Amino acid sequence: MEPAIKIPIKFVVDGKIVEEEGGIRIQTPVGKIRKVRVMGRVVAKFVNEDETYGSIVLDDETETIRVKFFREMIEKLKKIQPGDLVDVVGRISVYQEEKSIVCDCCAILHDMNWELLRKLEILENLKGNREKEVLEYIRKKGKAELSEIMARWENGKEVIEKLKEMGEIYEPEPGVFKPVE
Repeated sequence: MEPAIKIPIKFVVDGKIVEEEGGIRIQTPVGKIRKVRVMGRVVAKFVNEDETYGSIVLDDETETIRVKFFREMIEKLKKIQPGDLVDVVGRISVYQEEKSIVCDCCAILHDMNWELLRKLEILENLKGNREKEVLEYIRKKGKAELSEIMARWENGKEVIEKLKEMGEIYEPEPGVFKPVE
């Protein structure tokens, strides 16, 4: 079973849908993902008359997305109210060109510090991903100049310094970096 990846809702909404064996994935800045873990405030809620389907609209300040609940999750949905902070684990879904998340599990959070913690976790994850991107770029080319790294990545100089500290790259001549093989 795949782990759910903690990402901002914007990555789901802006991500490119990729159809693969076993279902769809979404291409995000942290890779191709099938299961996500998102956190945000409930801005709208719906439950149909026969209580077999419902949804919430979740807002994490980067974007909004519909989270769908089916039969086995309806009781959980009934406890959720607009304004609640919720943590959702679910699968990416696309229906009539709308991206959404099918809820596998959901928790209502009462401590607002969880929201800040999630933002910090996502930021750390993105930093680590940026280092991998730059290192792959340098490995692919064999060597790269600082100017081209800085032109391609906003925080390129910081990433280069971090990769040097980690012993992943070295500087054979000023401003030129090669991977440690």
